[in-house]
Amino acid sequence: MGADVIEIDGRLYKRVATEQSTSIQDRGPRTVTVDTGLTVYLGGAGMTGGYIHDQVNSLKAVGISGSVVGRNTEGQYVDALAGVTKHRTRIKTINGMGNTGPYVAEADWSLSSLNVSHALPRVGQFNLIGYSFGSLVAAQSALYYADKGRSIDHLVLIGSPISQEMLNESRQHPNIKNVIVLDLKDHGDPIYAGMSLVELVGSSTLLMTQMNDSTSRQEGVGHFYYGIDGESGKQRRLELARYLYDKGLR
Repeated sequence: MGADVIEIDGRLYKRVATEQSTSIQDRGPRTVTVDTGLTVYLGGAGMTGGYIHDQVNSLKAVGISGSVVGRNTEGQYVDALAGVTKHRTRIKTINGMGNTGPYVAEADWSLSSLNVSHALPRVGQFNLIGYSFGSLVAAQSALYYADKGRSIDHLVLIGSPISQEMLNESRQHPNIKNVIVLDLKDHGDPIYAGMSLVELVGSSTLLMTQMNDSTSRQEGVGHFYYGIDGESGKQRRLELARYLYDKGLR
C-alpha cells in the first residue's frame, strides 16, 4: 500500500491534501430508502366496499404517500353491535378462559391486528384515520401505541360514535399530537364524537334509513356521506384527502 493511500476500518482513502481525503471505494450510485411515514385508514362496519381503497388512493394522490388500508372486523352487523357496546370505550385488556382457568391478557391493537404488514415509521409521520366504526378501532390503536411511548402524529375521527371519555383520553394523551374530529352533522348525520350511549341507540332507525337511501340513490346520505361508490363519492373523498393534507398529514 503506497504512502498516499491509507486504510481505515477496512476502507481505502487516498490523500489529496494535508487535511482531506477521498474514498476510492464504493464510488458507484447507491440506493437511498426514504421513509414516507405510515397512514392507516380504517373504514366503517364490515370494512368492505370500494370506497375504502378509493379513499386510500385519494390520500396518496394529494401527497399522503404512505397510506394503506387497515382491517379489523367481525362482519358488518357484529361490528355495528360492538361499536355500540364495546369499542366506543377504551379496551385495554381481554378476559378469557384457558386450560388453567380464567385469565386476563392485554388487548392487541397493534398494526398486525389491523392486518397492516408495514413497520412503524422511523422518520415519517404515523397517522391513524377511521370512519364510523373504523374510528373506534383507530382510537384504540392510537392509545395502545401512545401508552407504549410511541408518538402518533394525527388521529382522525370521521363520523365517530366515540365516547366522551375515550375522546378526552385521546386528546389529553401527551403522545397523540393531534386529534382531528370530523362530525358530519351538516350532512344530516346523527352520529357525533362524544355522544352518549342513549343518543347512539336512539339514532339507529335514522341510520338504517340513511343507509338504504344511500344505496338506492348511489350517493352517500348523512352518516354515509363518504361511504358510497360512484363519481360523487370519489369527489368527496378527494376533497377529504385535500382537507387532511391541509391539516398537516403527510
